[in-house]
Amino acid sequence: MTNTQQQIKELINKYDNLKIEYNTLKEETTEDIKQLKILLEWFKRYEHYIHKAYITIDAEACAFADGDEEYKENFNN
Repeated sequence: MTNTQQQIKELINKYDNLKIEYNTLKEETTEDIKQLKILLEWFKRYEHYIHKAYITIDAEACAFADGDEEYKENFNN
């Protein structure tokens, strides 16, 4: 086997290994995205319930999340 043939063989092996690694990462990323979507749906349902059942608390929590100083002071005591 010539040096050039050896280099080609090594490059093909590297390519195959990279392809396997890419597919593994792609599968992991897809699974992570699925989990994030499930979590996002949970938070949407939670927010919908809180908004309907506890409108005042929902408004105060939104103001706190927006950084309104009035609500931040509640946690400094």
